[in-house]
Amino acid sequence: MSQADEFERMSEEGGDLQVVTYLFDKVAPKEISAIRLGFTGGEWLIRVNEDDSTLEIGPVSAVVETYESANVSTHFPWAAALGKHARWVWLLENQDGYEDAIQFEFADTDRGGSVRIQLVAMNVAIQVNHVTPLETPYLSS
Repeated sequence: MSQADEFERMSEEGGDLQVVTYLFDKVAPKEISAIRLGFTGGEWLIRVNEDDSTLEIGPVSAVVETYESANVSTHFPWAAALGKHARWVWLLENQDGYEDAIQFEFADTDRGGSVRIQLVAMNVAIQVNHVTPLETPYLSS
């Protein structure tokens, strides 16, 4: 299944985000090796491909057992995404053609509200960013 297919499946079948777990090596606990996203309708693993420093998404696999794990569901920015579904998912490509970032918009279509979270491969680790939309001011000519 292609990455685009996985994102589509996450958006259409995943349901609400329930839990977020960071996977890391014990000797480098601040370097996130993978992120496990648990939704009401399934789980996905996002990890760095160490061969080319791109991000890959797929089903949770045995690779999870080789890492330490920490539940970060109550940490910023993930706490704002809990209970929301992945309305939009973007696979971002850098200037050299590598798909090294993913951006999510988690939304609550019933009560309103959304949060955008961006994951970027930085060598062998994942950097987590919160994307803040800025309102355009009234412009005059």
